[in-house]
Amino acid sequence: MEQPTSPGTSPVELKDCIEELVKFTLESHVNQNLGFNLGLSREFCSYLLKEDQNEHQPISHTTAATDCSRQVLSQPLYKRLAEALFESIIRGTLCATNKKAWTDDDNGLKQRSEWNELVLNEGTELVNIFKTVNFELHVQEPFFTQLKGVL
Repeated sequence: MEQPTSPGTSPVELKDCIEELVKFTLESHVNQNLGFNLGLSREFCSYLLKEDQNEHQPISHTTAATDCSRQVLSQPLYKRLAEALFESIIRGTLCATNKKAWTDDDNGLKQRSEWNELVLNEGTELVNIFKTVNFELHVQEPFFTQLKGVL
């Protein structure tokens, strides 16, 4: 059973946590303090983190998985990456992609299968970790408020 959140606060969403995790990972890689090889260049990670110059200009975005068109604000690419990762974790498989990105040969099918397995296994583990974390905030009265009662 889930615990209620504190009054006046909204619950912590998995989607937001994944976005922050992607951002932290990319920033750590750019700053060379990640501790493992991400397999991406620092320049590419910087590009994903870069705030878009046309931030307030809406763009048309169609997702192949839902086949719907919607307006999304232009935003850093890491946010779109995090959203796609979140959707893939929730679905348990990679989101539908452009057919040209995947080849129908054995290597392409094998790679897609490996990535699906990675998303399923690691995504499930991430969701389970998120569910077991108990988000609590312990607030202590300021020192001077406690002194007020003594004086």
